[in-house]
Amino acid sequence: MKLYTLIPFLFFLSNSFAQPISEKPKNEIGVYNTFQFANRNNPEVTPQFWLKTKKVYCEARYNYEDSNTLSLYFGKPIELSKKKDIELIPMIGGVIGISNGLSIAFSFQTETNNFTSSTQCNYFINKNSNSNNYLFDWSSITYKISKIIGVGGGLQITIPENNYAIIKSGPMASLSFNNFTIEMYGYNLWEKEKTFSIGLEYSFKK
Repeated sequence: MKLYTLIPFLFFLSNSFAQPISEKPKNEIGVYNTFQFANRNNPEVTPQFWLKTKKVYCEARYNYEDSNTLSLYFGKPIELSKKKDIELIPMIGGVIGISNGLSIAFSFQTETNNFTSSTQCNYFINKNSNSNNYLFDWSSITYKISKIIGVGGGLQITIPENNYAIIKSGPMASLSFNNFTIEMYGYNLWEKEKTFSIGLEYSFKK
């Protein structure tokens, strides 16, 4: 089961020889709202809100760990490279709602002139039943073909405590306008049960 957790890090190897960009702003506030469609059901809406300074990271998520569930995370940004824009944010969070418990998480991002890669990974510990624990990872890599257009791929892995891993992967495209970004994903397009996701992000950096 642990072998699947290594897959997302393959995304980051493609950036190891890329040229660095200018220094990243230290303060950031943003919101990311995901609309995910599967099996012709109503879309799952997952809003995320974050606040980041040089020393502190705070994030709120809704419908992320489970439906009608709120989670609050606290962490610390760690700059892993002075020459390249590589950042790790370890976090711990509390989860309340339909599911209750503790979540141990991290995010990892790299950014260069043309490439951007990111992953969000968390292990949810259910307060009421260990059988409902799971590991979830959402990773993506994007290559900028122009100032506003990016193309790449996305990967989602869910590993329940006592079950097989669920893997979704597929192409993605993005459009960026100043502080606003639209991301579009198509997962498992070669299978009968396809999943489509649209992400809307607005962030302000200083």
